[in-house]
Amino acid sequence: MTTTRGFVDRVEIGRAGMVSVRVITATGPVVFTIADLDADPERFNERLTKVALARDAMNRADPVEIESADGAAGQEIGRIARISRDELGFPSAVQTCGGLVVRVALHARGVVQGEGDAPDEAIVSVLATTGSTMTLRLPMQIPERQVAAQQLGMIRDAQAAGQIMQFLVSDTGEKQPTVVAVWAGSDASADGGNADTGDTASGFVETLGVILPAGTDALDGSLALSRITTAPDLTGDGGTVDPAPFDPAALEVLVARGSVPYALLEAALRDNLRVRVRFHAVTAQPPPGPPDRGPKPAGDPARGAARAKEVTHVAVGETASSTAPLPALLTGVELLAPLASASRPVWLHIDRHLLDIGPDETDGCTDGLPTSSLKPRSLRDLRIPYTAEWKGCGCFNPGIYRFEITGPQGCAIEVDGKPLCVYDSGTAGVTIAYSCLGGDHCVNIVIPDYVCDTDFNLNVYRIR
Repeated sequence: MTTTRGFVDRVEIGRAGMVSVRVITATGPVVFTIADLDADPERFNERLTKVALARDAMNRADPVEIESADGAAGQEIGRIARISRDELGFPSAVQTCGGLVVRVALHARGVVQGEGDAPDEAIVSVLATTGSTMTLRLPMQIPERQVAAQQLGMIRDAQAAGQIMQFLVSDTGEKQPTVVAVWAGSDASADGGNADTGDTASGFVETLGVILPAGTDALDGSLALSRITTAPDLTGDGGTVDPAPFDPAALEVLVARGSVPYALLEAALRDNLRVRVRFHAVTAQPPPGPPDRGPKPAGDPARGAARAKEVTHVAVGETASSTAPLPALLTGVELLAPLASASRPVWLHIDRHLLDIGPDETDGCTDGLPTSSLKPRSLRDLRIPYTAEWKGCGCFNPGIYRFEITGPQGCAIEVDGKPLCVYDSGTAGVTIAYSCLGGDHCVNIVIPDYVCDTDFNLNVYRIR
């Protein structure tokens, strides 16, 4: 008997019940036969079962093992068995690891030979949060085929979205640990949640390219490095900024090429847009220290404390230490309009002095006015109508803006010295005006017969 392993690619039934089974082996195709399906009823079920096994193996692309002997019509099948390349054993020890998926390769094994058969598998390259790269192996022929396909889909989705993923892998010391389970999403963690979602920062993209720190060339262009100059966060409907002091800083982040965050960074760099990013800081593991050789001589405590505070950074793929901080792992990007608010202007200067105090700009008091108490009072207390003004200069995204004024009737509005038509909104005390604006403009609103304690409200927003 001769034993052969391979894949069935053809099953043919000819005259006199002659069955031909062609098997693709490591050395080429081999044709086996099952003779006389119609003869010898005592072995009829045996021959039909052999045909069924060969047919099922062909339909599912499963490997077969055939024992054959020379017969009158060629190599006649004496025994046929469907064999499996599945990973049937669960690893005895597992550990968790996480990082940014930068590359996925899917390998199909088309040859079965000897006893060293290997299943189809996916190779996943991950940039860990410790700054090192790791290669994981995802078997695609586990008995739960749909689970393996879903895991691969989750990994591909995380790569496209630039999300941090967590993996449960075998801890057997192998070069490529086997993936057992995966967690995806912003709350990815091995315990089902409660993971750190990272830090956020706002700013402008200065650079975006594939010139990476030393040691990352092994990733074959799967990563990009971006440099972002931070800026204060924006607050409020109009995109205002907190007046607190702020010191801009440079933030370097690594992002997977081809992902959605990479495309958003590219758009921000091209159109000079403001971005808000979410990232995970890389915490490099210090290199192992020398073995303990017993008590050490006493030295300078201050010098020892200073050496303990030194931080050694290890670049991706490097073993040598350097003093440069590692780039962070980018997981999310949010684009903002050039002026931070697409629908509202950003006011740079507002002058409402005449609106709050009145025409007197000295001490707020009017001398010589007859009052019942014979004491001078401000216009606010006397409720004397006067002509008030509101002035504001700001930046507008290009578009058509609506000015909605709540206050006394008869208000006039000018933009850069040009008067606008004012319309009645149909609501008491509310008038509106329209203007097509873009860039820097100054708005001046004149309110006749204004009394200091009268409510005044201005709402400006883009309608198109």
